[in-house]
Amino acid sequence: MAYLTKRQFADKCGISTSELSVYISRNKVIITSQGLIDDADEFNEYFYLRRTTDNDITDESNEFLQLDYKKKSLDIQKITEEIEILKIKKDKTHSEVIPTNMIDSLIKEHSKSLSTSFEKALDRILIKISDKRTLTLKEKNCLKSEVLAETKIINNRVMQTTQKELKQIVVDFSETRGRGERV
Repeated sequence: MAYLTKRQFADKCGISTSELSVYISRNKVIITSQGLIDDADEFNEYFYLRRTTDNDITDESNEFLQLDYKKKSLDIQKITEEIEILKIKKDKTHSEVIPTNMIDSLIKEHSKSLSTSFEKALDRILIKISDKRTLTLKEKNCLKSEVLAETKIINNRVMQTTQKELKQIVVDFSETRGRGERV
């Protein structure tokens, strides 16, 4: 167990001190608190063996190579999975996100506006019909109340149908939203 300076360890490994500094910053070589390198440290010994031999490494250091390979493989797999998840999130935000609270209020406003406009149009038509047929005020009011009752029934049916369709859209979206995601 010898403690070497950075220059001595770099010479032993056949690299420059600047290269060694890069490996130290990447935690490939471990230095002591005094700034020396223990060549008996398992990480440093593994580094030395990798730098000085051509795949003629002992069984003990081969374990380090296998562990290093496994670690890198797992890192690559993790990054690949993260990329897939990010792609799924991106696809959702660009094409399939449904802001249901905005749609709900939009449909309600649209329905109110449509029914009000429809009632006014029917009222104008009733006035024209009553003028041509010379209906009494009581007959006009009776026709108007019948028309209003029918439009309310139609509006309620339309709202129920729209709500069912909106719920189905949300269910369909929820099913597609869960595809490809891991919990």
